[in-house]
Amino acid sequence: MKSYYEKCKVATARHHEKLDRVSIWIPKDGGLKQEIQAHAASLGESVNAFVLRAIRETIARDQHGTI
Repeated sequence: MKSYYEKCKVATARHHEKLDRVSIWIPKDGGLKQEIQAHAASLGESVNAFVLRAIRETIARDQHGTI
């Protein structure tokens, strides 16, 4: 019988098979990383959820020609 930890590893691996990974570089000076984290937290979102939402909203706005 698999342990709880082993079951979690399998479930996580299955979930990650459905995802692509994108990495970004943020300058260390200026505190942008902390600003992003704080803003996401203030909205009750993870950083990942906030960044995805920001990307989707920007794409939609760009496609509709509004700036």
